[in-house]
Amino acid sequence: MFHFLCIPAIGPGARHACAAACIIAGLIALPAAAGTDDGPRLRNLERELNHAYVQRDTQRINELLVDDWLLVTGSGKVQTKAEVLAEITSPALEFLDNETRDVMVRIWGDTAVVTGTLHQRYRLAGKPQDVTLRYTDTWTRTGDSWRQVSGHASPLPE
Repeated sequence: MFHFLCIPAIGPGARHACAAACIIAGLIALPAAAGTDDGPRLRNLERELNHAYVQRDTQRINELLVDDWLLVTGSGKVQTKAEVLAEITSPALEFLDNETRDVMVRIWGDTAVVTGTLHQRYRLAGKPQDVTLRYTDTWTRTGDSWRQVSGHASPLPE
């Protein structure tokens, strides 16, 4: 929210101009403020997506990710939606936990960026894994629906 300081000693004409400037600034800020109503919805979609990975729910993942979705890892590897869907259905991978924290949602019109920390516990070929990642997910809104268009995840230093 914008805060302006209008000095009362500047005279009535200047006070009116300052008041008008405050009203205009408030109106300009309205679209950004209105978009923040989707913050809880996007946090929920992130939780749904994380749960879908654990449950191997490829149908729900497919609904939440656009067809040309990409994931960029901390090593610079790029994975497509098809590759990730194949990976999570592999019998060699078993998710135990896939939980986020410190989630921040920023919305600009029909685009949202969600950042946070992701803690994953899983077994890969029977070997337990425990990683914590910093992530950034980009979402886009079409009509009333939000879908993820890209993700990035990097391991936190130990």
